[in-house]
Amino acid sequence: MINTYMQQFVAYWAQLRPRERLGLIAAAVLVLLTMIYLLLWEPVFNESNRLKHSIEQQQELVGWMRQSAAEAKALRGSGPQRFNGSLLGLIDSTAKNSSLGNSMKRVEPDGSDRVRVWMEQASFDELIHWLNQLQRNYGVQITSVVIDRMEGGTGFVNARFEFSGASS
Repeated sequence: MINTYMQQFVAYWAQLRPRERLGLIAAAVLVLLTMIYLLLWEPVFNESNRLKHSIEQQQELVGWMRQSAAEAKALRGSGPQRFNGSLLGLIDSTAKNSSLGNSMKRVEPDGSDRVRVWMEQASFDELIHWLNQLQRNYGVQITSVVIDRMEGGTGFVNARFEFSGASS
């Protein structure tokens, strides 16, 4: 069967004029070059561009990570201050400095590194600011919190806390 097609093609080719043969050869070369471009060159070129773009993104990410690592290292070194003295003294003095001293009704130690605090009619905003200061500046951990809204006292709460000393 293939032999029959080949014979037909050779007969067809023999009857063509030289100029027509040249045209068919040029068309075949053009089709071959187009197929090479579409099947080989373009996919390789597109993949190469995609990989270059990916490398650029990865390099930007590495730069950002290095910068973030340096910032994290600097922040780790500037962690919470260690306080001298007792946790009880720290809580008492910082509460008085933040105008919560009058709201503090009871403070009792619970072992060497825990303190329980009861507050009444405390400003909620001041309370949250004070808790944030204790945690960020001194590394004091809040282990238990109960906050009750006061009836009719907008922005004021009753609260109970349990604190533990700075974590290592």
